Amino acid sequence: MWDRKKREEAVPPHPRKEPRLEGPLTLERIREVFRDCADFSVREVERPGSSGEKLVLCSIMGMVKLERVSDYILRPLAQDDALRQLDNRAAYRRMAEGALYNLLVTERTTVDQVAYDLVSGWCILFCPGESTALSLFVATEDKRAVGPPVNETVLKGARDGFVESLRTNTSLVRRHIKAPELKIREQIVGRQSLTSVDIVWLDGIADPETVAEVERRMARIDIDAVLSSGNLEEYLVDDVATAFPLIQYTERPDRFCGGLAEGRAGILVDGLPFGYLAPGTVSSFLRAGQDKSNNWLLASVLTLLRYLCVLVTLLLPALYIAMATFHQEMIPTRLALSMIAAKQDVPFQTVFEVLIMLIAFEILQEAGLRLPQSIGQTVSIIGGLVVGQAAVEAKIVSPAVLIAVAIAGIAGYTMPSQEVAGALRMWRFLLAVLASAAGLFGVVGGGGAAGLSPGQDRELRRALSGAICGRSRPGRNGTGRGACPAALAEAAGADTENPEQEKAAMKQVKRMGCLAAGAALLLGLSGCKETFDFLPYSRELENMALMRTMGVDAGEGESISVTVSSGEQSKGSGEGNSSAVVLQEEAETISGACLSMQGRGVSYVFYGHVGQLLLGEELARAGVDTSLDYVLRDIEMRLQTNVYLVRGARAGEAIQAAAETGSATRRLEAMENDAGLLSHSMSRSVEDALQDLEETGCTFLPSLRLEGEERTMAADGYGLIQYGQLVDWVDGDGAKGVNLLMGEVDADVLELDLPELGKVALRIVGAKSRVEPVVQDGRVTGLTVTCRVDANLAEGAGEVNLAQEEIRRQLEEALEQRSRSRLEQALEYCRTWNADFFQLENRAGRSAPWQKEMLKKEWEPSMPIEVRVEGTLRRGYDVGNEFTMRGNTNEDR
Repeated sequence: MWDRKKREEAVPPHPRKEPRLEGPLTLERIREVFRDCADFSVREVERPGSSGEKLVLCSIMGMVKLERVSDYILRPLAQDDALRQLDNRAAYRRMAEGALYNLLVTERTTVDQVAYDLVSGWCILFCPGESTALSLFVATEDKRAVGPPVNETVLKGARDGFVESLRTNTSLVRRHIKAPELKIREQIVGRQSLTSVDIVWLDGIADPETVAEVERRMARIDIDAVLSSGNLEEYLVDDVATAFPLIQYTERPDRFCGGLAEGRAGILVDGLPFGYLAPGTVSSFLRAGQDKSNNWLLASVLTLLRYLCVLVTLLLPALYIAMATFHQEMIPTRLALSMIAAKQDVPFQTVFEVLIMLIAFEILQEAGLRLPQSIGQTVSIIGGLVVGQAAVEAKIVSPAVLIAVAIAGIAGYTMPSQEVAGALRMWRFLLAVLASAAGLFGVVGGGGAAGLSPGQDRELRRALSGAICGRSRPGRNGTGRGACPAALAEAAGADTENPEQEKAAMKQVKRMGCLAAGAALLLGLSGCKETFDFLPYSRELENMALMRTMGVDAGEGESISVTVSSGEQSKGSGEGNSSAVVLQEEAETISGACLSMQGRGVSYVFYGHVGQLLLGEELARAGVDTSLDYVLRDIEMRLQTNVYLVRGARAGEAIQAAAETGSATRRLEAMENDAGLLSHSMSRSVEDALQDLEETGCTFLPSLRLEGEERTMAADGYGLIQYGQLVDWVDGDGAKGVNLLMGEVDADVLELDLPELGKVALRIVGAKSRVEPVVQDGRVTGLTVTCRVDANLAEGAGEVNLAQEEIRRQLEEALEQRSRSRLEQALEYCRTWNADFFQLENRAGRSAPWQKEMLKKEWEPSMPIEVRVEGTLRRGYDVGNEFTMRGNTNEDR
């Protein structure tokens, strides 16, 4: 707040006239000043022993306490024998020196002083023959009693709050800080109101420059009256062209004193039941008074939660609009399907839904604030429930919009400062409109505009614009400032080391930025999309057909056939699910085939939610590079898409067959969810395949087969890809060995037929493998694959008792032998094709980083690989319900 260049002193437009009232100090002049004032009172009192000469008491009725006038002034005048024996001059001096009972007695010499004392609750005593008057303090103490603060909840702490009386407020501060270093300096502000304003600080803690700056700005105020907080704030802050507060206020004396102890300057105003703390920072606005009463850990978590709520209340509606209108691929697939089903019958676009709910939210909030407290909360709560439920049932807004707006609104209520909450609500509307015009570009641009907002607190400006520009640099006085505003100022030709040039340049930059943002917004809302070719196209989510599965096959000649399926989708309103939409096109490229599908339906075909990519065997043997490269380059497709090879069939055939009984999406998702239960299959994404091909030129992908008359898709091992082409299939124990090698075995049943024990079933519950290089004489001579397999006894005859060491060891040896056989079968494919399908070199390099360079130079897939297996039986149940666990033998028990 104070880190900007001090403004030059300007001549006030209406300087206060000094003195305001001219003329001699006489009773007639005072009567003239208070002419037409019904509450002005004049009382003549005859002083005993004065030969009929009378004293005159002047006061303002209602401002003085009559009992004090009677007891402190009239009673001594009537009963003091010493005054009777003195002449007028001596009696006047004696009254001024203590003959009257008042604690505060002041001699006044000007009409200005007397007039001010009268309106402040003092009584003026005129003595005949004297050119001055005595002013006696007899003001009434009628005021609101000290009570708990109204707008700041107190759970654990002092329950006193500021009131409208300035002296009561200063006494509350003195009660909390009993130190002579607490300084209070008073100024009179307002030509007509003559409001007393106290500047409070702790000497030795507060920065003297800060206190001097407050005094300078306070002295510069030249207005008729200070009747509300706004009359004062606009003169204390640097700029008023910002929605965010730049000075903090509080109703709690303990929090006010806490700010003083931090070195800030306080301001107390007569007639206002709160105190100001300057300067204000972002952290001070987001800290509640209760935080210092809580444990430091709890207070820190709550503070972080408020910072999170700032982002939620500010960005959530805008992000919802941007994602639902421009960036649908950012929405999780299941959530997108739910939103589409809920918006089927809603007539409005997303931006209007959000704006309608935001406006309704603000109206209900204002209604709750303006109504009497007894019914205001009821109207807000019931109104919100009724309006929200009615809007959803009437299909005016969708439930997702209602939830997003409600969450944003509730997050705004966590702000300790209502001024910050109001500013966030304003920017929330602006960001929502910008998001409707340019998506995330508009959201980022709105955040940058917030960073350039004039008068913005420098911490907040650095947080907003620095986050967008990615950097910040120190400003004057060592404080941080956003790099974007400084860079723009430099671009405008200003010397950023010269405060005046930078200030002028920044004004020009802000003006141009506002004009450009306004013009861009108007053009964007006008529908002139040609003006914004660099922006994404806006499409409503409910007008899209989300494709979930894509199949690519070799077509006739050099063409490519593409088949896509949407999966089953909800019709909304509890009407069940619609069947999957299956589209198929053939073109020279995948992009051409996808584009040809756009004219096949009433909705826009969107590929941003494709989660499974199926490649036919014929295409895979010709090369998978084109298909994987399309996923990598397409703006809508995801690298996390799982890829499968269809063995002995075409991918389009598999998708069409699945659509007859449901959808390929549902079947493939079920296989992915149950991948841990399949010992011969695992999911592989396009990203995994591309990374393997980039590093070693080969990879492995899960394969599917169509079985039965219904042509149902089922997992069938893996396909091996070398130099972009399918070269072989891995199935049976070899596929299970791949899972063991990759450590992707969560459940597999190993059936054994042992001579002494009969048929036994072991359930493999986990496997971990490690690849290490074998180095002899400074050269890599091979690899060692160590696999640890954990299993449980799932089924066996009654005599199988794991408590017996011999039986347990026999089962573990059988487990190790079968697992070793599976691993060797999988590794044999690497030697056969002289290819590192399973990234053995990289895994060995990670286990021995110091030998990574040697591995790159000398490793060959044909090198010998030693396989070591460690089998462990974890637990089992015998027929006698006797629970046994490895390590817990009968002797131990």
